[in-house]
Amino acid sequence: MVDKELSFSELAKQCLEDSEEWFGDLDVVYSIPYYTLCLAGEVGEFANIVKKIERGKLKFDAKTKYEMAMELTDVFTYMLNIAALLQIDLTKSYQIKRAINEERFTEEKEARNESS
Repeated sequence: MVDKELSFSELAKQCLEDSEEWFGDLDVVYSIPYYTLCLAGEVGEFANIVKKIERGKLKFDAKTKYEMAMELTDVFTYMLNIAALLQIDLTKSYQIKRAINEERFTEEKEARNESS
């Protein structure tokens, strides 16, 4: 089932509510270390698919793209749970970080262009 388009904050709230419903009987439901380790594991699973494609052991086709999408969605879900627990608005954080990166990388690019 696909819900209406949700903001990052709404998705984070939904993810945490789902975790509470599905895993509320476990101590890990409010554990940032647990979600962090899960996040790292999912990034590793995505990276493993990329490695197999790069080495020629896996063909990049619709099935592989779907598997990659599911792994990235797992990464996203754990990230949203962490954001919800820390009460971080990822939209605002992204905008702040983008502005920082824009200044930083623009300056670095200008420095590279001056030295060449």
